[in-house]
Amino acid sequence: MNRSRNLWSVEEDTTLRRLVESCEKGKVDWRVIASYLPGRNNKDCRKRWHYRVSATMNLGPWAQSEDELLKMGIHRHGTHWSRVAQVVGTRNGDQCFKRWNDVLDPAIDRSPWTRDEDRILLLAIGEYGRAWKMIVDTYFPGRTGLDAKNRHHFHNSLRHHYHPPYPPLGRQVSSFHTTNTSIYHPEIQRCIYIYMTNYLAVMMRPPNDLYPFLRVPPLHIGRRP
Repeated sequence: MNRSRNLWSVEEDTTLRRLVESCEKGKVDWRVIASYLPGRNNKDCRKRWHYRVSATMNLGPWAQSEDELLKMGIHRHGTHWSRVAQVVGTRNGDQCFKRWNDVLDPAIDRSPWTRDEDRILLLAIGEYGRAWKMIVDTYFPGRTGLDAKNRHHFHNSLRHHYHPPYPPLGRQVSSFHTTNTSIYHPEIQRCIYIYMTNYLAVMMRPPNDLYPFLRVPPLHIGRRP
């Protein structure tokens, strides 16, 4: 599929801006606007305006005044994010949704992470990768995906501070035949076990009691006869 056809041109952005600015504030009919832009529908035009073209959209950190307006918008309109964004004035609906669900929602679990949660987070990342929303929905109800992501980055920073990262296993086995580089090869399994055991040990100790990782022994994988 050729995605270049979906790119907006300067002329389209100019037309979109002219049409939106000609509308009465708060009464933009995106279907009418889309009729002037061949190949674009009302959803395309609305997203392009709010995410790229609108001069009032703020992409920087949220100010306290914006947070207060967001709370006011939630109180008035619930989770109708386009209406909430109109109350805030400087953010789009997607930004309002993320700010509320990641930071401001009073239902968010803000308690300190426990050692058991750290252990579960590590195992969950091994199972789901960095699908943070899926991880918190499955294992940490009440926490946010952003919280889990930040916690993971915190532990990574500790690991890199106390011990440099290991070279990827692929570098050690890339010269061997593909039939010998399976993740289920006993030597690779042994190294992964040692690595994860030491990683868990460090993560479950308090920061003032951290110790360097043990070195993973070298792989001894030969060609099949």
